[in-house]
Amino acid sequence: RFCNKVWNASRYILGNLEGRTLVPVKDCDLTELDRWIYSRLDSAVRSAKSAFENYRYNDGASALYEFFWNDFCDWYVEASKLSLYTGDDAEKDRVVSILMDILAESMKMMHPMLSFITEEIWSKLPNTENKVINASFPEYLESRKFPEDAHLMAAMQELVRSVRNMRAELGIGAERKLRIVVRTDEAGVLSSFMRDHIDLLKVFANADDLKIDDNGSLDVSGAFPIAGQGFETYVFVRDAIDVDKEISRLENDIKKTQALLEGVEKKLSNEKFMANAKQEAIDKEMGKKAEFEEKIEKSQKHIDILKSF
Repeated sequence: RFCNKVWNASRYILGNLEGRTLVPVKDCDLTELDRWIYSRLDSAVRSAKSAFENYRYNDGASALYEFFWNDFCDWYVEASKLSLYTGDDAEKDRVVSILMDILAESMKMMHPMLSFITEEIWSKLPNTENKVINASFPEYLESRKFPEDAHLMAAMQELVRSVRNMRAELGIGAERKLRIVVRTDEAGVLSSFMRDHIDLLKVFANADDLKIDDNGSLDVSGAFPIAGQGFETYVFVRDAIDVDKEISRLENDIKKTQALLEGVEKKLSNEKFMANAKQEAIDKEMGKKAEFEEKIEKSQKHIDILKSF
């Protein structure tokens, strides 16, 4: 599965080369997101190299997996699509150059674990030469540490994850766009960063209306609040779903699940069944009981949240 991810991500990046001119990364004007991904790359290099040198191969593989799948693909590559689809030629050249540089560094870093696929991808990169097996493992560089940008990106990720978790918890489908207000503690670096990347926030949070409020002037009454580090997110759930209808659906689900739970409990309280049934059968019924109880608890929690709007 991971190999497929590496291959498909590389194909996507290489597919954006047509018509582009690669520029030296040192000449690129790095954004906060660019500096963040280089900082994450540096952290992965340090963790993986230390793990390999101490024969902790599983830890090394985990560091590579976390960086490439989560940091690079799920966040940076997804974020880069905004520039690749809407930026001018200079911006597209800049983004593609950074993508190629990170991809090449990733191939060198992953080669000890994924020799064949990294060699194949390396041979297709326009910014590499010879074979990756002859290339040195990436070096940890202090110049690629950007703690302030890492802090800003961590705030963005926290915001996006909290909105996604709320969406999943309340059963709001991906087809439903959200209206969101983000209230920062004060006007400053964080609010400026979020304003500068508001289009990206909309994409990640799947919102069609997202505003940054650093002076408490926007009305957030009736919105679902989510606390964050240095900010608070307000999601207008009633704009996305029919709350009353959703409560009714959940109440009906609870009734059905309650009936199933009572059936299992009746079976488990039957002395004849408990005395004669195999342990596997008893364990199966106990598993059903736990599953039904958990479902009822979650549904009731969702109802309580929805009724608070």
